[in-house]
Amino acid sequence: MNISRIKKLSLFTAVALICLFVYIPSTCYGGNNFLWKVRSKTNTLYLLGSIHSMKQDVYPLSKTIEDSFARSSVLAVEANINDLEKVNPMLLALSVAYPDGEGFEKHVSAKTADLVKARMSESGLPYNIMSRYKAWVLGITLASMELDKLGYKPEYGIDSHFLTKSSGSKRVVELESIEFQLNLFNDLSDAEQEVLLLSSVKDRDALKEDMEQLITAWRTGNTKAVERLTMKELAAQGAKSELGEKLLFARNRSMTYKIEAYLNSNETYFVVVGAGHLVGDKGIVQLLRQKGYAVEQM
Repeated sequence: MNISRIKKLSLFTAVALICLFVYIPSTCYGGNNFLWKVRSKTNTLYLLGSIHSMKQDVYPLSKTIEDSFARSSVLAVEANINDLEKVNPMLLALSVAYPDGEGFEKHVSAKTADLVKARMSESGLPYNIMSRYKAWVLGITLASMELDKLGYKPEYGIDSHFLTKSSGSKRVVELESIEFQLNLFNDLSDAEQEVLLLSSVKDRDALKEDMEQLITAWRTGNTKAVERLTMKELAAQGAKSELGEKLLFARNRSMTYKIEAYLNSNETYFVVVGAGHLVGDKGIVQLLRQKGYAVEQM
């Protein structure tokens, strides 16, 4: 696991890793897409639920999705992962690793440390290197490795796909930023980071089954199923209401505020955010409806 891969992994929430890294065969689209048209009195934008890691043969995406992108002049993403190298090296170093002389074992229980060390050994991760990384980084790394074994890779994710297509042709803006997401995880307490780490270690056996259910839900635009599976993951993390607020709901409100500004502009935006941010009573789709915007699933 090289440092470049670890930097990419730091962009995604633990919820996204378990719940939203989904593979959808390109020949199996049917019914609604996980895509919405949002209209204000003066403007229209498109809102797509993102899958951050996929298999290569998911492409091409549905014509409805690609046509909506083509009609847009600006791409908005949570964080521009193509600008990863622009992240302040000092911020990155402080974000992913504990200070010299410290390791994750000082920040989690002995039971959790033993489970993680065993998983590292099974996965072939060098303990002398990885033990210095923060608990949240280890959790994301271990979860990502399991997804990688199933064939799901960040380079084939929805974000990467549209960022590549936008290069030289569309303006790209961020709803958050890489720095925001790094700080988000670093602000979690040791106990909260341990919850995420334990979730990634314990959920390995259920991952394949959950993925299969999510494939069907995303492919057919089944928001209720995606909501149920997202809430299942939050419950698996100990039903920590504070953690759900920090990683999901507060971010939903903040991103909705920025999307409102897009709707009041004179440009057409194509907005790509993690699918888990769109569903449920506290999701972006419902928040926009509550604010009076016309929201139609496509």
